[in-house]
Amino acid sequence: MTSPDDWLKPGFAAELTRALGASVTRGTAGLITVAVEETVQPPPTVVVTPAPGSAASAHSFGPGAAAVTRVRREVTYRESDQIPMRVVTLADGKEVRRVEVQELQLRRR
Repeated sequence: MTSPDDWLKPGFAAELTRALGASVTRGTAGLITVAVEETVQPPPTVVVTPAPGSAASAHSFGPGAAAVTRVRREVTYRESDQIPMRVVTLADGKEVRRVEVQELQLRRR
């Protein structure tokens, strides 16, 4: 997936529908939801070993053998003009982020 707020970019709905494994659902009131899933691998564990003769002890950083995470992002647009209305992010089936557009102002430059 791309950056968290790319769903706000004009034309991103069409780009997202071409993503590998994307699913498209047409809802009520002229809304369309595009969902994309991916598996996110945890970063590797890094072990820092002190120099021989040092009084410091070894330290580990990172999740170690943490499980992979299934991430699903659902982006809802108005079908007529692809104006973004909502994005929902789920990690392993649990909602972790929801952003809903309450007001949208379009201005010409």
